[in-house]
Amino acid sequence: MLPDAFPPSIEAHTQAVLDYFRAKASGYDEVDSQAYWRLSDALLWDVLTDHALKVLPKGFQFLDAGGGTGRWSQRLLEADLHCRGWLLDLSPEMLAVAEGKGRRMGWGERLRMWQGAIEAAEPAWSRQSYDLIINLHNVLGFVSDPEAALRVLVSCLKPGGRLASFVPNKYHMLFFNLYLGRLSEAETCNRLDQGTFTPDMPAIHVFTPVELRALYERVGLALEVLTGFPCVVYPGSEETRIQGSTPRLTTLLDEAESFQRVFALEQQMLREEGIAPRGNNLLALGRRPEGPLTPESQP
Repeated sequence: MLPDAFPPSIEAHTQAVLDYFRAKASGYDEVDSQAYWRLSDALLWDVLTDHALKVLPKGFQFLDAGGGTGRWSQRLLEADLHCRGWLLDLSPEMLAVAEGKGRRMGWGERLRMWQGAIEAAEPAWSRQSYDLIINLHNVLGFVSDPEAALRVLVSCLKPGGRLASFVPNKYHMLFFNLYLGRLSEAETCNRLDQGTFTPDMPAIHVFTPVELRALYERVGLALEVLTGFPCVVYPGSEETRIQGSTPRLTTLLDEAESFQRVFALEQQMLREEGIAPRGNNLLALGRRPEGPLTPESQP
């Protein structure tokens, strides 16, 4: 069962996150071989392309906050050969993988990297201003204070710039733990808005669509997209591992034609009003209005 207070201390939580990703860093990119996560990533990229990349200037500046091994930085660098960015992550082991990838692919000065916590607002990256900031795959779940982290990110965003957050859905965490017979964990998650998907992970913050909307409003972002996905295909317990895939999902999604048919269903559903609570993850994409930040939205 999770503790009644989270985190027991910021230092203890930070160490737990570092330990968790140290164990995963060397094989983290193998998640690309999992059929379910290929579907989730394809949907995420589709939404980011339609609602962010198409409105950004050529050669845009980006920040990949909590970007780990650089999987999404790589997508951005390949989508616009003139863009440049920063990759920020807490884990030195994850960044080491990204640095090796950057050398092999010749990213050079197009992608600079910094090891540290988002909330620390280190000068090297936080003195920049960005057209696009992304924090994907549970980054706001792992930080000690999601609102403080988001305020720091907003302060680095150019007026008119976009900020995308892909966060764990509280409703899915409740469903998933009950699916696995972990009733106590589901009850604790419901009470604390924090929980786990596996026994080896540190407790993370979870969000509902209503809470995520309110969070974006408090930090001064104009919400443009709030949705959730995948929502017609759910992951099994195997998808919580870097290696492994639930047989029924492998059968459904490994064949190109059926993958595209499922992808089309998901595309249709994620545009349905009110679909967000059903998604495995929630996606919020907001725009920083023109003009200075209001005092309430400053870090």
